[in-house]
Amino acid sequence: SFLFALVAVAGLLSMTSSSKSSEVLLTTTTADVQTGETFLVDVYVSATTPINAVSILVTYPDNIEILGIDKGESVLTLWTREPTVEQTKRLVSLEGGTYKKGFIGKHKIATLRATAIGEGEGAFAVTEALLVAGDGRGTELSSDVTKAVIALAVSDKAAGESVVPTAAFAATTVAVSD
Repeated sequence: SFLFALVAVAGLLSMTSSSKSSEVLLTTTTADVQTGETFLVDVYVSATTPINAVSILVTYPDNIEILGIDKGESVLTLWTREPTVEQTKRLVSLEGGTYKKGFIGKHKIATLRATAIGEGEGAFAVTEALLVAGDGRGTELSSDVTKAVIALAVSDKAAGESVVPTAAFAATTVAVSD
């Protein structure tokens, strides 16, 4: 039987000129997922400046299906648009904010419930992240070119072979300059 291995690629690229930055992070519940198995991917923001609104786009590979989005543990209290999954575009959209002046520290935005529907390699990736400062002026904190990525690799458990993703993903965060 073929096995999916979710490998959280380690490393942090900081391409900002500021020593202070906020980040968007992706984490997963398991390192190994078999075809048909359900797993979770959490989307977090780690803020060094108070943030009261976010807009985040996460892409996912063809061999994964998103079953749902849980916002029950989210730091966001107001969703400007309900979280959506566009299966044909392989895209998850998360947009919302908080009534407070903002949050600082690492906070969950949402949890994606997913299942592996076929073998192959690919990745979850944050392709866009807009964070808005809780400064009362709507100051946008622009996201940098680094990406939050969880890479997928396929391994054949019976043969003990694995395929390493061909794309070189070096970051697990999106750095946002303050």
